[in-house]
Amino acid sequence: MAGKRRRFFVSGVSSEFRHVCDEIANDLQAHSCDVAVQRSFGTDPRAPSLLAMLHDFIQECDGLIALIGARSGDCPPDEAAVAYADMLPEGFARASYTQWEVFFAEAHGNPVVYLRARPDFVPHNPVPSDVDFPDLQAAHIRQLERLNRYMPEFSNLAEACRHVGRVRWEFADTAADVASRHKPRNLPHGSIGSLFKGREQFLNELRASFEGSSATTIAGMVVHGLGGIGKTRAAIEYALRYEGEYSAVLFVTAKSREELRSNLAALVGPLVLDLPQQNIAEEEVRLAAVLRWLEDNPRWFLLIDNVDTEAAATAVEELLARLSGGHVLITSRVGTWSQQVEALELDLLAPGPAVEFLLEATLGRRRTASDREDAARLSETLGRLSLALAQAAAFIDQRRSFTAYLKSWETARRKLLDTHDPRKLAYPLPVAITWLTTFEQLSESARDLLGLLAFFSIEPIPESLCDAVPEDVRHELDLFGALDELGRYSLVSRDRDRPEFSVHRLVQAVARDRMNEDEQRLTINTVVNWLSWAVRHLNPGDIWPGIESLQPHLKAAFAHLERLAPGAMEGLAWLSANSGKLRREKVLDRQTEPMFRRALATLAKHYGSDSALAAPLLEKFGELLMDANRLDEAEAILKRALEISERGGSWGHFLAVDVNRNLANLLLAAGRGEEAETALKRSLQALLKFAAWAGSQPVGLMTTVRDYGAILEDRGKSASESRAIIDDLFREAGVEPPRRDGQEEGT
Repeated sequence: MAGKRRRFFVSGVSSEFRHVCDEIANDLQAHSCDVAVQRSFGTDPRAPSLLAMLHDFIQECDGLIALIGARSGDCPPDEAAVAYADMLPEGFARASYTQWEVFFAEAHGNPVVYLRARPDFVPHNPVPSDVDFPDLQAAHIRQLERLNRYMPEFSNLAEACRHVGRVRWEFADTAADVASRHKPRNLPHGSIGSLFKGREQFLNELRASFEGSSATTIAGMVVHGLGGIGKTRAAIEYALRYEGEYSAVLFVTAKSREELRSNLAALVGPLVLDLPQQNIAEEEVRLAAVLRWLEDNPRWFLLIDNVDTEAAATAVEELLARLSGGHVLITSRVGTWSQQVEALELDLLAPGPAVEFLLEATLGRRRTASDREDAARLSETLGRLSLALAQAAAFIDQRRSFTAYLKSWETARRKLLDTHDPRKLAYPLPVAITWLTTFEQLSESARDLLGLLAFFSIEPIPESLCDAVPEDVRHELDLFGALDELGRYSLVSRDRDRPEFSVHRLVQAVARDRMNEDEQRLTINTVVNWLSWAVRHLNPGDIWPGIESLQPHLKAAFAHLERLAPGAMEGLAWLSANSGKLRREKVLDRQTEPMFRRALATLAKHYGSDSALAAPLLEKFGELLMDANRLDEAEAILKRALEISERGGSWGHFLAVDVNRNLANLLLAAGRGEEAETALKRSLQALLKFAAWAGSQPVGLMTTVRDYGAILEDRGKSASESRAIIDDLFREAGVEPPRRDGQEEGT
């Protein structure tokens, strides 16, 4: 059998494809194949015997190449087709000769390679023959599309003929020698069938990229993305879908250079390539035997999985330079590759497929009326990450409900992320462990940055934030370099068009879980300081968009502060206050005001309603209420802040300065001059107490002196009377009265 010449049939309407059919036939004959086209039988198309001859030849041949265009060509006599009526697809009452040729091949299980002409293809004859049935051909094409037949397209003779090498490979395992050899195949998992959802477009992109490769060169593709996003599953489904086109479908993992070499060498074994060198101890000899087999048996497919380190990626690229004649698909968290490898990023599942997966993968769950809504909520909670969805589905399928899992997630997220059944998941590690090996590879700066980002929102983060730090810190930390590193390992997702990035919610959760409570408190305080610096140093023209882009992260920081460090609310209060000021007319929008109220409620819960920590927050909140012209509310808030601050010792007296000044401004605006005078007097007295304690003039002292003097004069005092009143206040505090000769403000 090994020496038998292969036999092929090339099908195509002569008026459209005669020159293409002849060129493909010539190429196959040059490679020791027997080839026939319809003209080879030398019989009039009207002769009843032609259809029978075509059937008998195609039944025994090793494969058929079908050229599909806009023309149907002639149909056989009705009496000739009666014997083969059971081979007609449903809905077809008749078929043309070229259509019958395809039906014969498929009915007898022979491989068919389809090549489809694009609209710009120039046919052999400008016009079809007298007998042609365009509607019949359109129905034939719709049938092929419904059957999901792969039909690479061509626009000219040269492009069509480039498929000839692929055509020869398509039939490497046909009936001519299938009995004498097996197809090497060692994929670790089978297909998950209909549970494989939402990746059709991605597989089509892979297919198109591989299809465009030369028959003699190597085609290398890398699928990169976040760990657990579904790269290995997508690669395996691709290999299974198209394995009929390959001489072998091989799988190795390559977490390191050493593992790549070892696993490639292991392919010599009896269950894969079954080569004579399988019993030789030297790895180098076995590896050389595998590489030689790949060279001698073109059109193989090699899946190299888990290439998740820079060193492993370098080793794989070095391997590609030594290969030819096959397709290599790499899965990796590393996103940066050389030009010899085409990179495709795999994204999270879309909402619809994620929900459908959960519903279909949990047939053993306890059913409720809200299953679809609960599945949608769960898919978003898990960030539509494929591994997390599969992990949850395996848990829920054991007679549990979506609602129960969501409740467990709120109280025991860390435990659920660690839960793992490799038999059910066909994946070696749970979500929580999946990223640890990548975390360990990061530089110290990248690990620190990831820890900070774990307390941000999942919304996009402006890259400009990496510049929003003091200059000495910027040079020390190299935040942009750290961000690049996180991007290379797919731990952040960088937008293709805008200067922003995001972090997956589960990556954030796992990063936080690696810290103890003290480390989390320290980190969240650093986040607050970082955001504070960013707000203070916004360019005047960028204030509104800058604040807008930071708002989701302010909210996230508040949420973590409530949980971890309510005492740190003061820092974020300052930030919220200043963000509100900068926003001017949007001072207390629907995001900023709830932040203040939540912060005050949290402080009251942890430290009591009269905690000194609440005073600065109340002062800033009252100031914003004033700016919003909500004077009654502002007065109540400021008076409460004053009450608390006056019990706070030296620190409280200093805070009372600003509270009283704001209160005085509010009272003046309300036409309550006497009360305003009292408030400003208290502000001056607080400053004088601080001056006596510190032994120097505090900032704002002389400004307050001038303002208090002005309000005294407005209320009927003479200039000399006002000076006397102020001097008395100085002496009461034990501070020397000010000179009136234009002295400078204290520092």
